Order: sequence, then structure tokens, then C-alpha cells
Amino acid sequence: MNACVPLLQPFYRSGDGAMDPSYVGVWTGEDDTWQVARAGDTSYRLVHRLKNDSEETLTGHLVRVGDRTFLDLEPEWDPADNFPSGAALPFYLLPAHNLFLLEAVPEGVRLRDVNDKWVSEHLKRKPG
Repeated sequence: MNACVPLLQPFYRSGDGAMDPSYVGVWTGEDDTWQVARAGDTSYRLVHRLKNDSEETLTGHLVRVGDRTFLDLEPEWDPADNFPSGAALPFYLLPAHNLFLLEAVPEGVRLRDVNDKWVSEHLKRKPG
């Protein structure tokens, strides 16, 4: 992942989150591992570990828009506590929601960057 779409507000509304048990488990990439557990009725707890042993804990919500599934991630820490040590990726240091497109592939799941133009156009059509 090279980039993501940072949002100050969640991409979902309360009660809009989706739950899909097939995402629970361990996702392994070339340079990182994601451990995904159910955290509530519509949320997940994700631990993202890089090969250099840095890690970050996040809260995730699935959002379905048409036939697409998005993952809204936010760091699990209080910004008042200063920056967490060993943050896996710099964008986790912002108190923001980070949006990714989830794609099912033969190998499992792929997280893809979201086109910020698409998000802008979607939010203009459906603000709030």
C-alpha cells in the first residue's frame, strides 16, 4: 500500500457497518501481516505487523457501496498520549480514518488504495 484516503469523519454512518466473518483470521502479504478479529457487531480489531517488527492496532469497519467493499481503518490510540512508538506506517499517526478498497482474489484478500477523486464524487452524490 503506497497511499490511502484519509478522512476526518468515518466513511460509514452508525449502524451502516457490515460484518463478514470470512475476513477474520490472518492475512499475509510480502512485507506485512494483518491479524483480524471481530471486535463488535460491526467492527474488527486489526493488528498490522511489518517485517521490521513494527506494529499498529486499528479498528476497522466494512462498508458496502454497490458491489464494492471498503475498509475504514482508524488507529486505536489516544492522540493526547503522544505518538505511539513503532508505528507501522506514518498515516496511522493521524487521528483520521483511512479508507481502502477490499478485493477478493484467489489468494485471499487484497487491500487497494482508493482513488480520492472517486471518494470526492461519491460524497458529492451522497453527502452524509
